[in-house]
Amino acid sequence: MFAAHVDRWESEGRVVLFDRSTGRSVVLDPSSLENVTPPLLDRLARLGMIEGRPLQRAGLIVCRSRLPLVRPDRSELWYPHPDVHTAGGHAFVALKLRPESLAVWRAINDARTVSQVANAVGLSVDAVLDELGPWLAPDAQLVQLRETRPPPADRSLWRFVAAPRTKSARTIDQHGADGATDLVAYHLAIDDGPVHFDDRETTVAHAFGLAHPALGGRTFGGALYDALAGEGFWPPGGPVVEVGCGDGEMAEAVACKLGDARYVRVDLSPGLLATQRARAPQTPGVLGDARHLPLRNASVARVLSNEVIADLPAVPVGPGDDGPLVREVRSRLARYGLPAPAFRRWYNLGAWQFVEEIARVLAPGGRAYVSEFGSIDEDPAEAVQLDHPEVGIQFGELAAVARGCGLGARVVRLDRWMGFDDAARQLWRQHHMALRAMSRAEGHHLPARAWTPESLAAALPFPVEGAAFVPVTEPGAGPVPSRFFALLVDRPRQ
Repeated sequence: MFAAHVDRWESEGRVVLFDRSTGRSVVLDPSSLENVTPPLLDRLARLGMIEGRPLQRAGLIVCRSRLPLVRPDRSELWYPHPDVHTAGGHAFVALKLRPESLAVWRAINDARTVSQVANAVGLSVDAVLDELGPWLAPDAQLVQLRETRPPPADRSLWRFVAAPRTKSARTIDQHGADGATDLVAYHLAIDDGPVHFDDRETTVAHAFGLAHPALGGRTFGGALYDALAGEGFWPPGGPVVEVGCGDGEMAEAVACKLGDARYVRVDLSPGLLATQRARAPQTPGVLGDARHLPLRNASVARVLSNEVIADLPAVPVGPGDDGPLVREVRSRLARYGLPAPAFRRWYNLGAWQFVEEIARVLAPGGRAYVSEFGSIDEDPAEAVQLDHPEVGIQFGELAAVARGCGLGARVVRLDRWMGFDDAARQLWRQHHMALRAMSRAEGHHLPARAWTPESLAAALPFPVEGAAFVPVTEPGAGPVPSRFFALLVDRPRQ
C-alpha cells in the first residue's frame, strides 16, 4: 500500500508514517491502519505516500523548519537531533555547509518551488533535490516539500517527529519517608548559585533578571517591588525576611529600593547564602529551613518567598495509605477543612508547614508574598525534567491553610498581577538551547535569560541567522510566567 520511500515506526503507542521524499509525516492511531477509511486514504494519496501515486517534486514548495540556526561565519547549520532527546532537551548537531548548500538553504522561503529555488541559486532541479535529500530524512527533518504554502498559523514547521523526552534520573536521597520528596541534601550540595540557576533550575526571576520590555524595562525584582508597592506592601515598618533567595538577584533589587530598612536572607544552602552575600552584601544571611524558620514569634513585618515552595516536601497520599508524613497530611486536611483523597495524589505538606511558620513569625499587621508554579485547583504534578523532584502547588489548598491559621489570603496569577506584557518577545526555548550548544562548542557560556534581539546581539560573540523570538506566553530560557501564582497574606492587627 505504502510507497517505498515511506518509513513506518511506532512511538508512544502511535504509528508514524514518514515520507523521505517530501519530509512529511503522519501520526496515527494503530487502529486507523487496520481499517483505512476513504478520507485517510485520500490524505495519504495527496501526500504521495501511496504506492503508484508519486508527486512531481519539482513543482512542490520547499518549506524550511524553524528549528535550525545558521552560523554564517562558519557555514554551519545547527539543528536538534530528533532521535536524541534527553531530560535536558535535544542534542544539537552541527552540519557543515558547502557554499551551494548555504545558498539553497537561504533561498528557501516557504513560497518557492523546487524549480524556483534552483533558478534562484543557479543550479539544476536535480542538483537542488540532491541537496535537499539529507535534509528531508527522518534523522534531520530540516525541510518539507508541500503542495501549498503553509498558512501563518501553521505550527508544524516549529516541531518535528522525535523520540519522547526522557525523565530525569532521581537519586535515592531525593525521596524520604512515605515517598515524600526530600531535597535537603540536594540544596546543601549547591556550591555555585549562578551556575545552578542557569543550568539546573532556571526560575522566572532568573530568566527576567535583566531589564526586559515585558516588565516595562525593569528586572523581575524591580517589577515585583512595584507590584507589592501597589498592594501597600511598603514601607514595612520592621524587618523584611526573604526565604530561599536563590542567587540573590531579588535581594539586591528589593533591598536597594528599601534603603535603610532591614532585609534578612534565610536559606537552607550555605553555597547560595555565599552567592547572595556577594550580590547584596548589606543584607545579613541566616542558615535556616523554611519549615522551621529561625525567627521569634510575631517578630517580622514582611516575608517574601519566590519560587521556593515546590522544593519543599510533597507527600503522595491515597485511600488506605499510612505513615508518619501521611498522617501529618491527613491531620491538616481535617484541621483546615480540606477533603480526604479519593485517589492517590501529591499534597504540598512542606508548603503548608511554611505557611504555618509565616503565621507564627508575622507581627500584627504583617504581610507575606509566596509564589511558585502550580494552579488554583488542579492536583499537583511533578516536574519530571528537572534533576530533582519539584511538585507544583495547589494554591487553593495553600490559601485554605493560610486562612485556617488566621491570616487573610488571596491568590493572584503572577504574570497578570505583575503586569507582564504578553506581547513582549523573548528568544524561543529551542533556539536558546541551540545557541547554548554553539556557545559551549567555543568555550563560551550563554546565560539562561529571556533574551530580546538587542540583548542577545550584545551577548553573543558570533553571528547567527534564523533565531526566533516568541511572546513571553511561550517557552523561553525559563518557565512560562503564566503558569505561576502568588499567595498574598496578611496578619490582622490586634
